[in-house]
Amino acid sequence: MRLISTNAASTDGSSTPDEWIGVNNVVITSSGSTAAETEVGGRVTTSTGGGGSRARVELIDTNGHRKSALTNPFGYYRIPGLLAGQTYLVVISSKSKRFLFESHVITVYDADEAFDFVASVP
Repeated sequence: MRLISTNAASTDGSSTPDEWIGVNNVVITSSGSTAAETEVGGRVTTSTGGGGSRARVELIDTNGHRKSALTNPFGYYRIPGLLAGQTYLVVISSKSKRFLFESHVITVYDADEAFDFVASVP
């Protein structure tokens, strides 16, 4: 990038050709963003709308690192310590419930996102 200004105007409006401002060899780079930590949560419910307790929700990042949580008696879960902008494979499992889709690929952007699951068989 090169910035240059020539013939700067004097206070009386005339040009003064001996005034030059030049900037050379300016390099603009990005050091990459540092991903902030965030968390995700949501709810697992049965097909009748009740809470799906003791279901395991597991997130696996692109490097194979895993984080998981068990749902509480009302079906809610929360998984902290995730990187914003990171893609995860979400896998849900339960000893007593089955899910039509047991895995999803998601990208986490902020903590306000909720990922809910509904059991297809109570």
